[in-house]
Amino acid sequence: MQLARTILLAALVLGIAVSASVAFNLGPAFDDEFGSRLLSHREPGPDPTILELKRLSSDLNLSPDQQQKIRPILVDVRLKTREILRDRGASASDRLERISKIRSEANRQIWEMLTAEQKRKAIELQRRPPNPMLRKADRDSYA
Repeated sequence: MQLARTILLAALVLGIAVSASVAFNLGPAFDDEFGSRLLSHREPGPDPTILELKRLSSDLNLSPDQQQKIRPILVDVRLKTREILRDRGASASDRLERISKIRSEANRQIWEMLTAEQKRKAIELQRRPPNPMLRKADRDSYA
């Protein structure tokens, strides 16, 4: 039971990381034209995958080897998410469900690469309340 709870908390941490990367890249969501607005909105600036990898590296003290293995996972999530959002034949709820599954799998893959100390840190970070202004500051610091 405790292991399941720990895994769930860690998945939430990593889910937020992947979600932030996708959200930063694709912009605001949840309107009548779900997906089109997401795909058309992209602020100029650094690659969001690189930003997310830098944030994860900083927060969890990832080794260069871990960074090298995690980067393709983040890129894959981003590309698959874009593909799903372009699927006009699917409903918004279907697209969100498919994106959620992709993120969950990515979270699982990343979680398996973390050391025990990094997992502990990820759970600790999950317990902190989100600070949207901090995210903007993080984003601006890499510009």
